[in-house]
Amino acid sequence: MNGRKFAHVAVGSAALLVTLTTFAAADAAARPRRWASPPDVDIVLEGGAVMPRGDLGDDYFATPLGFGAEAGYDVGVRTRVTWPSGWAVSPSFHYQDFGDFTYADGDELFAIKTSIIRYGFDIQHFFQTRRGQPQPFVSAGLALCHNMYRDETVTTLPVSWYEASSDALAFGFGGGLKIDTFELSATYTINRFESARLVEFGLPIDYSWDTIVVRAGLALPAN
Repeated sequence: MNGRKFAHVAVGSAALLVTLTTFAAADAAARPRRWASPPDVDIVLEGGAVMPRGDLGDDYFATPLGFGAEAGYDVGVRTRVTWPSGWAVSPSFHYQDFGDFTYADGDELFAIKTSIIRYGFDIQHFFQTRRGQPQPFVSAGLALCHNMYRDETVTTLPVSWYEASSDALAFGFGGGLKIDTFELSATYTINRFESARLVEFGLPIDYSWDTIVVRAGLALPAN
């Protein structure tokens, strides 16, 4: 990602986090007795499907920067601290592996493999509902995405390959529904970065590896 685009994403993401934090502080001031109660701490195990967007999912041959990635899987874990007001902070770790794109070149078969390691920090708000009813929530936050690319031979042994990676500060937002300890959620992550090692080696190019993730989660109380 070039400096100007990076600054826009960083400033916009930081502004949203500051806004959410301001609302949380105002909520705390308005309801000091509820915030005086100790927060709940959960370990949330998560897994689901991840859909590639932008260059990541674009056609490998028909678009100049497409990687042809298919839908894949997402697994991860988060720690969440939730106050009685419904506000929560939640650091997380997720691994996302996309479906490979394969193509033939003569007698040789090649595979394009893409994956992302995502370190996130989210601010969430759980809306108050009657006891026993599903509880909707919204979420927004920042993530450090380690974007990984690998192409390799499939039919030739030993396997030959090329690997490259690039880190990016990403922004994610979404929401979901919590039913007791079970959760369903969807998140869109804006993941843009600049690399000189992927499609054109040595030439810096801006890439869009946005994703949509649909997850199921199981919250395990830690306190």
